[in-house]
Amino acid sequence: FFFFFFFFFSFVLSCCCLVCYGMLPPIPPRACSVVARRKVPESPATASLTKGTGQVLHSLAIQETVACFLHHDQCVFVGTCHGAVACLCLFSNRLLRRYEGHSKAIRQMQLSTFKDQLHSLSPLAFITYDITTGQQAHCYRHPIPLHCFAQCHDTGQFWFGTTDGCLVAMDATVSQVYGQWRLHTCHITAIAATPDLVYTASLDGLVKSMNPHTKQLASVFEGFGPVRCLLVTPEWIISGNSNGVVSVYHPHTARCEFQLAEHTESVISLSIESHFLLTCSDDGTFKQWDILLRRCEHTYAAHKDSVLMAVFTPEQLVVSGGRDRWVHVWDWYDLVANQPKVELVDGWASVRSVLSRHADVINIKGVKLLTLSAFKQCARALGVPDARTIALLFRSFDVNQIGRLEPGVVVMMVDEFLRESMEGLSWDYFLLFDPHRSKKVTQADLNALPLSAHVTRPMVEEMSAIASENNSVVIFEQFRRILVTRPTLLRTMFPFLAERMAQREEKKKPQKRR
Repeated sequence: FFFFFFFFFSFVLSCCCLVCYGMLPPIPPRACSVVARRKVPESPATASLTKGTGQVLHSLAIQETVACFLHHDQCVFVGTCHGAVACLCLFSNRLLRRYEGHSKAIRQMQLSTFKDQLHSLSPLAFITYDITTGQQAHCYRHPIPLHCFAQCHDTGQFWFGTTDGCLVAMDATVSQVYGQWRLHTCHITAIAATPDLVYTASLDGLVKSMNPHTKQLASVFEGFGPVRCLLVTPEWIISGNSNGVVSVYHPHTARCEFQLAEHTESVISLSIESHFLLTCSDDGTFKQWDILLRRCEHTYAAHKDSVLMAVFTPEQLVVSGGRDRWVHVWDWYDLVANQPKVELVDGWASVRSVLSRHADVINIKGVKLLTLSAFKQCARALGVPDARTIALLFRSFDVNQIGRLEPGVVVMMVDEFLRESMEGLSWDYFLLFDPHRSKKVTQADLNALPLSAHVTRPMVEEMSAIASENNSVVIFEQFRRILVTRPTLLRTMFPFLAERMAQREEKKKPQKRR
């Protein structure tokens, strides 16, 4: 017994010494454990190693039952069903801090706008913590169960939504209620606050906005089922419904512009970066959308239960958390980088280079954008001289009327326009050189063709180059096959496509009443 006790004590003492000197990793805290699927350095510079594949780079396993998530910088806050909040480091096996005080499940968390504070909400209490010390700064208890809250970034005022459909305005620091308004008939599920309007969403299927100064109802957005989440931007009002549909509204007309419907269950969370939207659902997936093109770019599928959070990071990563107690760090999916190297995309390289060269504004993603003046310059460089055509073309590309165009989006929209009517557009363009409709053009025909505003010298020179490569004749079937493989041909064809797109935009304008 003496020797057994001696060896056991020596083993424990050796392990403790190794841990103290950093030769063994520390024992993980009770609230979390880390499982690395793929080794990723802790430095944010790992973004330069990403390839836009949309794959999982790193994963964290949470031992407690998860209620909600909040991402900030290199950390993630986990709200548990037992009323605790754990702050975890994404890329290391560490629990940074634990916040206690709630007795019910955490429903929502938000970082303070003005101070280093964390706001947390449960049905019975609203508690503000000091992030660095973990101590409670304020605690407020409302007589009616609270379901959601929002803080206006400019004024700092808090707005709360209750389970009976009431909107409560309050100064949480002194627990003073300014007013209470019954806007809905049941649960208010989400709130978004701006200096001019406060938006509320409810399970009654409606999204409403109220003026916080006059306390009057400003607008009502038509519903398409119980609303679970809400996102407000200067360009869009976006809601996620229980039927799996995402509705995008115009902020001024309150009219639904379009819907995104690919989820099979409720949409419970929304996040946006530039014109890329992330939608989380109870079906265990979250999707990445391009709102400008109104299409789903990628579906992230690794969670086995509802996805509660998915956000973009400045390092071009995506962080997601699910009810399956997993936090995943993903490589941000890049549609352009993952497109197959088809010949049509390669053909637009010369047009894309002209657009990128004239771009004069950089957005938050570091992508160069085109203003109207810059677009006029590059349109003239591509052979579109008419100012009215350029203005109509800019309006056609600027779907959300923000006055900025991304060169890649412009190329995609021209590409889609050509794909939609490939047969008709290629035939109409060929008829410029073949007025007799013989479906073939000889070099002699090109030499005798008079130049005009619709048939320019670069167009004739390009067709002559094609004819010289094919025994001095261009046949329509051959022209249609090489159309998508020849960058110089697509560049000379750009003015023709621009005019057709401008004509389509002109037809969309409402006719003036007599």
